[in-house]
Amino acid sequence: MEETIFTMQTTELELINQLKEFEYQVTFLEEKVEELMRLNKVLEKGQAIYIARRDDKIDRALGSYINSFPERHKLKIMFLRESEGVYQFG
Repeated sequence: MEETIFTMQTTELELINQLKEFEYQVTFLEEKVEELMRLNKVLEKGQAIYIARRDDKIDRALGSYINSFPERHKLKIMFLRESEGVYQFG
């Protein structure tokens, strides 16, 4: 009987230790997620709105115009590039 109680207590302690380790890991991962969200916001502020094709002069000009627009964060891209100089509006 004593052996069974000892085994149960040992198992209980192991489970408590595992739970504490999982709680630590969850806290650590939550902090990492918050850090990544902050970094994402910083990157979004400086990121280009429209990424042009390098081999397309018209697309590069369009991208330059859109990305240098003073209120570019308010813009919504309402077109899709199909091929060089050809855009579909929607």
